[in-house]
Amino acid sequence: MVILLKKLLNKSRKFMKKIILFLSLFCILCIPSQVNAYNYENISQIEYLEDGSYIETTIFVSNDYARSQKTASKIARYNSSTGVQQWYVTGTFSYGNGSAKCISSSVKSGVYNNKWAISSKSASKSGATAIASATAKHSYDNTAYETKKLTVRLTCSSTGVLS
Repeated sequence: MVILLKKLLNKSRKFMKKIILFLSLFCILCIPSQVNAYNYENISQIEYLEDGSYIETTIFVSNDYARSQKTASKIARYNSSTGVQQWYVTGTFSYGNGSAKCISSSVKSGVYNNKWAISSKSASKSGATAIASATAKHSYDNTAYETKKLTVRLTCSSTGVLS
């Protein structure tokens, strides 16, 4: 009788383990979760210049649903007429808490081609608009012969749309 009870108890434990495993898998696969609270979207555009060079601008947006805050980066890359990246400026901006007010702005810039050098950069904010700028000088044989300024502006509407 004791052996029969042990076998029955052992079978019921195995059955319960299977039920728990099934329910765990069901919960993982079927119940929506907010494990990844960020939603990323990218918006790009290209502006061609008279000399054939162009500026490629991309907005990277991340929405933090947990805090109702939006952080976005806008990068502008200056490309030669042959499509080679020369230099860039990036502004990172935070908007949030249900308003269309810019909370912060910062600037980062750099060169892909060592014939360019960043001579100045700045970041500012005003209301719902954030601005990041950088100026680069193109030189040959230690003589600067071309200066370009790139500015990225990001504005957030009251509905959270960045442009």
